[in-house]
Amino acid sequence: MLKKLSTKPVFYELNDKNRTIIHLFFFVPYKKSDILNAKLTNRMILNYNKNIERFNELRRKKEELYIMNYSIDISNNVLTSIIDVRFCIPKSTIIDGFSIDDAFKFLHDCLFNPLIDKNKFKEEQFNYEKNYLLNREIDYPHSIYEYATDQFLDFFDKDKKLSLHYDEYMKMLKKVTAKSAYDYYKKSILNNNFATYIYGNLEQKKEILKSYNKYFKQNNKELKYELQEFNYPKFKKYEEKNIITKYNQSVLNLYYQVKDIRDKDYYPLLTLYFFLNSRENDLIYKNLRRINNLIYDSKVFYSGMYGNLGIRVFFNKDDENIILDIIKMTFNDIKVKENFNNYKSNLLQAIKYDLYSSEDNSFYEIDNKIDSEVYIHHSLEEKLKEIEKITFDDMLDLLNRLTLTRKMTMIEGDKNE
Repeated sequence: MLKKLSTKPVFYELNDKNRTIIHLFFFVPYKKSDILNAKLTNRMILNYNKNIERFNELRRKKEELYIMNYSIDISNNVLTSIIDVRFCIPKSTIIDGFSIDDAFKFLHDCLFNPLIDKNKFKEEQFNYEKNYLLNREIDYPHSIYEYATDQFLDFFDKDKKLSLHYDEYMKMLKKVTAKSAYDYYKKSILNNNFATYIYGNLEQKKEILKSYNKYFKQNNKELKYELQEFNYPKFKKYEEKNIITKYNQSVLNLYYQVKDIRDKDYYPLLTLYFFLNSRENDLIYKNLRRINNLIYDSKVFYSGMYGNLGIRVFFNKDDENIILDIIKMTFNDIKVKENFNNYKSNLLQAIKYDLYSSEDNSFYEIDNKIDSEVYIHHSLEEKLKEIEKITFDDMLDLLNRLTLTRKMTMIEGDKNE
């Protein structure tokens, strides 16, 4: 999917707001090998700039300038990484001493005048940030939840196509340097174009635009980037694996794929995920915990991009067979038309509640519009409309093709923690 956005700032005014949000989006071709360069780049431009060399000094500068928020997130698509910079300032007339120009200059310095030395991030501060990430991994795994996630990922994603595995993360983290991160920064931000949305209180729009053009005006009028919504992995032959853990709980991990998956399976699969995992039905937890008291906890995983579904439950090792039977029964119950209609009705009602709640947020409509323009975005309104269309036959067709392709049982050992 080719996306085209203007580099000119887009303004949306909201009445009775005391803040203004400046939202910048940078787009760079996605490479898995860049993930840690991106992570360290974000930390460097969030915590320092050419005038700020001490950790926490930037936070104090934000407070001095009355900046309400400055954050950076990154989302990775198959083809493109999207760097999302959010900057929030107060209505200029409610705080004495607040300067729109000073605020924009601060953001410009963070993004375009970073703390560098000889064409790389300054080593002292970069190593501080890198060592912070390394030190967080000293006591890995931090919990049975993290251990179970990583072990199962290694099992069902052996070719490492679907996610960044822990061993890859550590290898990349140890390898990343102040120079490699700065090279990523140059291509992703410094020498890149970006889209801008400015919304909220616009009483001082002329002053905002003046400062924006002073620090952020671009020569190119349009930017283009590619996004890919679906990236289905190869359908796998069934495998199972048993391992002994040091923990005092056992974990059952199940991975399902849809045979002969098609793009139109997106909403039936999403609906099934909601049946199994969301508050209005929550069938996995309900059947295994609330009714039968067989598990400590559960989680259902879902990816629309990869077209897969996963179930994880924490249980006593003697109960595995009955748990598997109840999970199978849960899927079979959805194949009963009356049950399907009840679950669907519950789900639609819950989405309507979420929609009513979201509409109480006066930023919702604008955030939704921006997300639709920038990302591949399925709004609540779209989900409601599309799920309403799903028939019992649609769900039956999906369930008949839903196939368990990986099963991992992690059994508590005699010596455990």
